[in-house]
Amino acid sequence: MDLQTTQTKTGKTAQDFTIPPAMLQKHPDIVDLLIKSESMDDDERQYWFNLYESMEDDHIERLRGILAKEQERRAQIEQKYGPQKQKFTPEEIAARNEVYSQRQESKWAEIKAEEIKYQESDEEASEDILGELDNL
Repeated sequence: MDLQTTQTKTGKTAQDFTIPPAMLQKHPDIVDLLIKSESMDDDERQYWFNLYESMEDDHIERLRGILAKEQERRAQIEQKYGPQKQKFTPEEIAARNEVYSQRQESKWAEIKAEEIKYQESDEEASEDILGELDNL
């Protein structure tokens, strides 16, 4: 674990926070987990760094457990579902949108054709009924 290069979602590293020296010395793993956590923002990270000196040992261990569990679950999700976001170029996005639009237009045309077909059959049925009534 390299606290110099580990970054938050916003690109901040350990140097961007006020971290108690005792925490850096005794619990660098917790510092790493806090920085890597995706469930909190930078203000929340700083809150936990500020709170460290008033925390009891059992609170520190619970924090470690919670952060480690979050990281473990995130790794399981990424393994199961792959990368969180698939990146597409603007050209790929435009091409996908065009294909989607064509499909939608085709579906609407099919629906409209079915609607016309049913209207025509309704009209024919109405004419047949009127013709039968005229014959009575």
